[in-house]
Amino acid sequence: MKGTQPIKKRFTATGPVANADIDAVMEKTMATYPPVRHAALAIVHGTRLIYARGYALAEPDWPVVHPTTFFRLASGSKTVTALAVFQLIESGQLTLSDPVQKFLQLHTPSGGQPIDPDFGSITVQQLLEHTSGLQHDEFADATAVVNAFHSAGLPASLPVDQTMTDNYIATLKLDSPPGQTQVYSNCGYYLLGRLAAKLRGTAAPIDAYRKHLMAPLGITRIRNAVDLLKAQPADEARYQAASFVDPDWTSDLAVAKSINSNDQPLVATGYGDYPLANTQGCGGLSAAAPDLARLVAVLIDPKDTAALKRRTLNEMLTNAASVREAGQRRAGYGLDDARNQGNDRFYGQKGGLIANAASVFQFDGDSGFVALWGSTAYRGNRVYPDFHGVMDTARELNWGSTDLFPEFGMRSL
Repeated sequence: MKGTQPIKKRFTATGPVANADIDAVMEKTMATYPPVRHAALAIVHGTRLIYARGYALAEPDWPVVHPTTFFRLASGSKTVTALAVFQLIESGQLTLSDPVQKFLQLHTPSGGQPIDPDFGSITVQQLLEHTSGLQHDEFADATAVVNAFHSAGLPASLPVDQTMTDNYIATLKLDSPPGQTQVYSNCGYYLLGRLAAKLRGTAAPIDAYRKHLMAPLGITRIRNAVDLLKAQPADEARYQAASFVDPDWTSDLAVAKSINSNDQPLVATGYGDYPLANTQGCGGLSAAAPDLARLVAVLIDPKDTAALKRRTLNEMLTNAASVREAGQRRAGYGLDDARNQGNDRFYGQKGGLIANAASVFQFDGDSGFVALWGSTAYRGNRVYPDFHGVMDTARELNWGSTDLFPEFGMRSL
């Protein structure tokens, strides 16, 4: 309408400790990327949580964000999966050289063996390192899953579940022989999540993660993402889809076909057009910043924790650093980048990005951060991967003996 003015956004920040300089960086970042209306930040120093804030830069009718607000992790979920897998390795239930099919026993919709003869030789290590030969994301095509059942003469309809997805994966040819080429693969981490569930005797990966990884660490705010807009929990962030490539942010109201019913109505992009809830191992988790920061602190901690021994984490991080040192683009082992700094100190980083959410966390020696966003927030800016604007300020401050983990229901490490 001619003369209509946009509603002015309001900035709010909540949390037990405040720093004006850090909050100003967050506000500026959110203002630079207009679709980002909700965000959260957590900073750790050693094993202590020293900062945890929730942020909103949004119209007045948008809810306030708290540090305990949940955000979709996207590929940040892969780190949780890798830690769960290394728990299984530590307990002797699994080795890196084990063929995954030995445990999963996948079969096609008609009950046959996987159609690619090399599928049975894919190992846990190859899945962790993205060298399995599996395609990246075709497995998540819900319509193709249904069609595979129809081709086998079997009834099937939307939405699909994890068992149907397993069957569909068995119908796919590999893109390359296992162990030959590194290609980032959501499918590989989906299968690692299914492996963790299988060996722990649970129906879904999140159930295995909760009992064996999160509960010992006091983590209560990591869960599976919820697909549909109408089903979002009250404590979940609000998301706004945005184009990965559009510099003018003209795609704020993007829509796509739902995969949650056979009539496939149009839905807001990110709210039912991709099977997030099914893909917990690779991208379907949601978390509050302090709880994800708990895992960052565990990755820094030089001591054994209630979830994992330090030697186990050293193996995981050393392997990841070795992959990067060998010239591969991704470190694997749940990380995008990793470096061995010596003396039991590591650099590690992981990012996650979908159409309506983004996550990034990093640890560098004895400090680290988690940043969560309700849209695509770090395209071409200084947030990813190291967020210098926040971390440079945090490192200059004297935080004393601050540890906020107990304020969020987690005892000090």
